[in-house]
Amino acid sequence: IIFSAGTPSLLLRAYFFCCLSFSTFSFLSVPLSLSLLSVPLCLVVRKEEFVFPRPPPLGLMGSSLSTLVSGAGEGAMPMQGLYRGLIGLSVAASAFEIYLEYRAYKRSQRSEMGEEAKALVSREEFLKANAYSKDSHQLAMVKHAYSLVTHLGSLKLMVLPRLWGWTFRAARLLLWSGIQEGGKAHSLAFVVVLSALSLLELPWALYGTFVVEGRHGFNNCTLREYLMDVVKSQTLGLFTSLPLTALALWIIESCGEYFYVYLQAAMLAIGFVMSFVQPTIIQPLFNKYTPLPEGVLRGKIEALAQRAGFPLGSITVVDGSRRSASSNAYLYGFWKAKRIVLYDTLLEQMQDDDEQVVAVLGHELGHWRCSHNWKQSVCSAASTALMLYCFKVVNSSHALPLMFGFDSPDTARRPVMIGLMLFSIYVWAPIGRIVSLGTNILSRRFEHQADAFSVKMGYGKPLRAGLLRITARNKGSVDPDPLYCLYHHSHPSLAHRLRYIAECEQKFSKKTM
Repeated sequence: IIFSAGTPSLLLRAYFFCCLSFSTFSFLSVPLSLSLLSVPLCLVVRKEEFVFPRPPPLGLMGSSLSTLVSGAGEGAMPMQGLYRGLIGLSVAASAFEIYLEYRAYKRSQRSEMGEEAKALVSREEFLKANAYSKDSHQLAMVKHAYSLVTHLGSLKLMVLPRLWGWTFRAARLLLWSGIQEGGKAHSLAFVVVLSALSLLELPWALYGTFVVEGRHGFNNCTLREYLMDVVKSQTLGLFTSLPLTALALWIIESCGEYFYVYLQAAMLAIGFVMSFVQPTIIQPLFNKYTPLPEGVLRGKIEALAQRAGFPLGSITVVDGSRRSASSNAYLYGFWKAKRIVLYDTLLEQMQDDDEQVVAVLGHELGHWRCSHNWKQSVCSAASTALMLYCFKVVNSSHALPLMFGFDSPDTARRPVMIGLMLFSIYVWAPIGRIVSLGTNILSRRFEHQADAFSVKMGYGKPLRAGLLRITARNKGSVDPDPLYCLYHHSHPSLAHRLRYIAECEQKFSKKTM
């Protein structure tokens, strides 16, 4: 890609080469690499080197954001400039992701324990957690850099437009000669092709599972089980994505100017149905669920649920140890048929202290008591509504597909599938990162509230002990990078949680005096 005939200028070749070097040799000077990755593509690419297959007509205009995207009209940003701006923004976002991974990677290389870390874990646990964090972030750095290089290479070679055209010709040859270009059948065939191409990410997942996770004692899955899970996931993905994509395309094309309202309503309804289907039908395909046996622990959990007013339907144990040594617990269900699910790894880790298990479930019940799931659902629905409205504005222009080399001989049949895909990648992704940051901040606040509920129920001390044990067994970092936590983590750090739990204990003890 870099050195073949007809590729970009020498400067762009050097740009690609440095990115490739970074993805191959993770010990390359990171400040130098980041400065190269952060260079906006518009400073590197000459205008004549990116020629659109069919330049859009100058009269193509929309309103508000559509006018900007169309690149038409007096004072509007030129198409080439906007194209380079979108790519530059994508490059900058990827560079920032690599920078965050690098910060976390450097943090995990420290061997000296701070005073706070010394008070929480032993030196052996600290070093084991850092070793796991180092390997994980190193893999993430290389993967991000590789994805950036392949992304830019595919843009230069116009892989997606060519794949779109190839899919149309293959579908007409293999399925039905009457398939229309840009129609629903063409779009659904493209979904199948993209699903197949997603398997190109499989080597990264295999390395992460069998090398990184295996090296640190987390992976319990065999290669056969892993590949079977991949087959199941891909099959379920196609069975769900094809009809949902067809429905979305039909709504967009048939419901007129306010299609985003109907599409939002459909997505809410489907999400509600999936909340029943996911735990009862899909998850049992991957794991085995068995009732928690009668005994002391079950009695304590039922007593806690009764005190909290939780309408408990059943308590089950999932065999999470089949694949991983990580532990967890969660609640699900609606109305009076709610269920508690415990990972067998959690029970194994805390088999000598039932109070810690109950304290962890007190935290989960705190999420229910404070209606966190409903609040997060409302925020997710609001985010989806904003995304769909922005897509409606951008979709009123035909410029976005044209910018990236897609065109249809019949402009009345614009490739909605392509417009939605490009919008998601280049327009919504930067907005989505901001939304995700806000969601993580809100989620961390919810975690503190759930901890406070468990403390209020009288489980402050076992909750602290349980969090320390879970963090040690899962090799979680007790001293993570603050910026990485702010951007990526949905949970507060262990030190922050323990301090907050101590504050809550003091607060509730004063009220009872």
